[in-house]
Amino acid sequence: MAVVKEQDTVVKMPLKKVYDLIEADFRKRTETLMEERTLTEEDGFFKIFFKKSMVSNGEYLEVRLKKEGEMETKLSMVSKSKVEKTVHDWGKNQKNIHLILQIIGVMKQDEKKGVYYPGRK
Repeated sequence: MAVVKEQDTVVKMPLKKVYDLIEADFRKRTETLMEERTLTEEDGFFKIFFKKSMVSNGEYLEVRLKKEGEMETKLSMVSKSKVEKTVHDWGKNQKNIHLILQIIGVMKQDEKKGVYYPGRK
């Protein structure tokens, strides 16, 4: 059974803006492919494939957007390993979900590990 990570969250942002932010960011990335994307007045959907790397066999990320009000959007995100027999994902599925939250500005972007910033904890 593939490793799966799911998360739902509501953001105070219109559906169209959330959709546009995600689409614009993933159009620039070379390590991902947007396999499917749709947008209607009430909902949106992305299916994004993260390519194989040194630490991963690849993952699929599905993002469902649903209009909750004029200025609120519900995000339902599911990230799962491409290979069914994957036992450990080494945090990649959680990182994929955090990436979406960073793109839309809900979470701060992670600082690079190993870099020293004077005056910062």
